[in-house]
Amino acid sequence: MGTDTKAFFPNVKREQVIKILKMWDPTKIKVKPSGDADSVYFNYKGEDRMLHLSNEAYFTTSRDIGLPNNTNGVWSSFGAYGKAVEIVKMICYIVGGYIMERDIEDKPFYKVNKNPRKLIKVIFQ
Repeated sequence: MGTDTKAFFPNVKREQVIKILKMWDPTKIKVKPSGDADSVYFNYKGEDRMLHLSNEAYFTTSRDIGLPNNTNGVWSSFGAYGKAVEIVKMICYIVGGYIMERDIEDKPFYKVNKNPRKLIKVIFQ
């Protein structure tokens, strides 16, 4: 089991996150649905990535420190290497959300607000 970057996007549907990923390169996005989850394969700045998106239900666990209570949304998880944090921050800049950069560390999720200006800055770096 590897280290993952996790994110929670409150009040969002999986389809909305997939549309955001398609903005980067719609021709190379592959979505493999599996019940209440999707695996999304894409390339971001030369990195081949797979983002796991799970159903819109919110489940409370002891590791969820820093998350809102009783909120529907989308969970995401993928390998914590390369540009993982940048990718989830860009999604958060569009829809807002919470990030845990490395799930093996004992750090809570932190909030990232919607902020289109920061998104533009990251795109042009």
